[in-house]
Amino acid sequence: MLNSSQPAGSKSSHTVFQSDRPLRSLTQSQETIYRFLLESVKNLPAEVVLQQFIDLFICLPKTTNVDHLQALQEVLLSNDEDEFHNTIKRCCFILLNNWKITKRTQYIQQLIAVLENIPDSQHSTLPAQSILRVWVKNFVSSASYAEVKAFADKCQQGKPHYNNSYKSHVLIAQSNDTRKPIEQREAAKYEASKLKYQFKFDLAMYMASAQSPRTEKHKNPTNLPDEVLRLIKLIVAKRDPASYTNTANLFIKQTKNINYRQFKERLEKFLLHSSNSSEVGNASSINLSKKLAALNTNYNDKEITDALILRTCNKVIEYLTTENHHEPSPMFITLISQGTPLTLVMVLIKVLLVCKGCRIHLETCIAELIRYYENFSETERSKMTTFLDIFNVMCAIYIDNVPVKIN
Repeated sequence: MLNSSQPAGSKSSHTVFQSDRPLRSLTQSQETIYRFLLESVKNLPAEVVLQQFIDLFICLPKTTNVDHLQALQEVLLSNDEDEFHNTIKRCCFILLNNWKITKRTQYIQQLIAVLENIPDSQHSTLPAQSILRVWVKNFVSSASYAEVKAFADKCQQGKPHYNNSYKSHVLIAQSNDTRKPIEQREAAKYEASKLKYQFKFDLAMYMASAQSPRTEKHKNPTNLPDEVLRLIKLIVAKRDPASYTNTANLFIKQTKNINYRQFKERLEKFLLHSSNSSEVGNASSINLSKKLAALNTNYNDKEITDALILRTCNKVIEYLTTENHHEPSPMFITLISQGTPLTLVMVLIKVLLVCKGCRIHLETCIAELIRYYENFSETERSKMTTFLDIFNVMCAIYIDNVPVKIN
């Protein structure tokens, strides 16, 4: 077995893998890998290519008789860690360059997340897997990787993308997409968690510093002007965040043991009419009556269940965001076009308070809206970003309990 403590260039006395074919030179093995990735990145979907990269460098499959996988093991057999670093570095640049040119920069971020979130330990019966994991982690700490990361960062610059607090929605959606490889999902979940924590921390620090003229001002973590403080004060002063939670809990308690038709009627009333207009805004543009009345009618006379509540709240979220999971819903367009995103946000907050389990579905719908508006001009996208900023701020306060002091 190869040992990471052996000096670069030294020869291993153990066989890393078994193969009947003659060994290629190190350069030939490297070129085999490069040709494979170049061909893949030009002809296959980006997510497939990302999985191929993961199979090569993160979780080497047990079946290694494929030419490019054997080529990688030949690189490992050379027992030259510096050359391995050169190999994975060039592979990274092959993917990054192509994804930059084809404007698939979201996969650049995913590749970086995969590399930076490799588990510290993972049991493997493959000798090659153990040394591969060590060498990849060493690569991520090297100057070679710093070049890769710097290039990846530049690929994101100048592109009219959303800031990190918005990216977390996309990453959360990816982390729950079972069609994606587990390593990619775990990396996305970890990265989303970091971004959300950072946003909540920055928001709390910003709000605290804004209360005191003597405190050094903390950067506003949103794209909203500093009037966001006035907005937050207005909303929180009208009703303490805990009271929204209490009202939702009361609604849940009062709707136990009723039939589904009654639940839908009371849900609409709770979402749209249980708060005065100065708190939530004008909800007249939100017409859920017909949609809810027609929803799951075969359950109308049956007793409400947690599963039905989840399904219903998920559908309400779709009515308010995206019904076809591609384009914004008519209600979403109307509300953000009329300049009333706060109304929409507060209704969505209430849905989350009624059914915490629908948070993932909401994040997925928001991610779909982000992708839809991604190629719009900055002017056309401004209403969407305003909605996102207000949603992130209100969700941090009302759902995630970020403290806001009101003087």
